[in-house]
Amino acid sequence: MNCSKLRPPSIWDETYQICQRSAFHVANFLSLDSESRAHFFSEKMNALRSRLPVWGSMLLSRFPINSRETVSESRVLGEIWQANERAYLNYIPQPYPGKVTDFRPLKQYRGLHNPDLKWDRLAEGGQEVVVLPVNAPSMLFEPFVKHLAAALRKSIDGVLPTSKAA
Repeated sequence: MNCSKLRPPSIWDETYQICQRSAFHVANFLSLDSESRAHFFSEKMNALRSRLPVWGSMLLSRFPINSRETVSESRVLGEIWQANERAYLNYIPQPYPGKVTDFRPLKQYRGLHNPDLKWDRLAEGGQEVVVLPVNAPSMLFEPFVKHLAAALRKSIDGVLPTSKAA
């Protein structure tokens, strides 16, 4: 079993992922009715507005002229995002003795199709794959999160012991 660290993404990998994420968002948007499209678009615009200052702070932190004395919420969030990325790249997966349920989107990012990133190599108790009818970037957002919620409920109900009192 290969439990090595991930390699840092190249600028090409990151560019490809941005393009792929955009295509997924468009596909998700087009799958909605007009009322849901308006809500989806509004959510995406709000997310973009909240992330722009964070991205700006992350960029500015790379330049030595930017003083560390300047602390803002955006800068702190940028540092947290960077720490999460470092943790992700340095994490070495370990075998898990139980069974894993892997909730996957209908279409996944290209880089995540890597065979070394699959749970079946780590889950000693086996793996169940549940494919959701949504593309990768929207699994956790309205209105698409309802698919994940239903799949989670079904999975949890399937492993919890049934009680006559319930």
